[in-house]
Amino acid sequence: MQLLLQLLVNGIIKGAIYAIVAFGLAIIYRGMRVFHIAHGAVYVISCYLFYTFFHLLNLPLSLAVFFTFVVVAIIAVCIELGVYKPLFKKEASSEIILIVSLALYVLIVNIIALFYGNETKMIFSEISSAITFSGIVMTHIQLIQLIISLLAFTGIYLMIKQTNIGRAITAMADNNFLAEVIGIDIWRLRMIMITIGSLLAAIAGILVSSDVGMDPWSGMSMLLAGAVAMIIGGVEKWEGALVGGLLLGILQALAIWKLSARWQDTVTFLVLFIFLLFKPEGILSSKKRV
Repeated sequence: MQLLLQLLVNGIIKGAIYAIVAFGLAIIYRGMRVFHIAHGAVYVISCYLFYTFFHLLNLPLSLAVFFTFVVVAIIAVCIELGVYKPLFKKEASSEIILIVSLALYVLIVNIIALFYGNETKMIFSEISSAITFSGIVMTHIQLIQLIISLLAFTGIYLMIKQTNIGRAITAMADNNFLAEVIGIDIWRLRMIMITIGSLLAAIAGILVSSDVGMDPWSGMSMLLAGAVAMIIGGVEKWEGALVGGLLLGILQALAIWKLSARWQDTVTFLVLFIFLLFKPEGILSSKKRV
């Protein structure tokens, strides 16, 4: 039982990170009508930017995080202006945009591998100290991961619910055409959306790389986990990313408990298959009449 509780805590921590990746992906997907595969590349970029600023250039932690966010935001805007916006103006099909996003992901991760190599790199070489609650062990980095992930999710969620920009994002997510009709600058809002989504991926990248390091190919597994969390939680509800992320993290923990760590990806796709087959609208979304 003690092992199960420990694995469940680890699953919740991992699920919180999945949640912010899924939230960022959901903002881009719902608002921009793009399944942003390059989201995984942005995650990887953030890992290596933080590694460069903090580990290689020896900048203070706060400055390294700040510069990582700035560069990631610039990259996000460049992706929108240089790739997605021209495609949408040419009325490219969703299949073409999907392929272009995949090509962008492959290009970015291979450039990173070219400059940094394929081996795993660590930001912190020393072992993190741990704290114990009733026999449950949690490292300080894990505690930071959980707190920052939940704060980031809550902050962006409240921004969407309480601010004018957030309401505009919701309006555009619900109906892109009507949002433009009522005077919303959709092109400006698209840049805001992809920037917010990319910054959430950057937060996840910094948190994960600070704990287990990084390699150029880690973005795809995080992208898949985020996409599955978004789908099983419910694409139409912002809260779905959190519910889906936590559920996926817990299910992966149970897979480790009963099987082994090798079954985590299998569980991820099994959960996706079950939800697409029996509840494709997700946990929080309701069925709609056609």
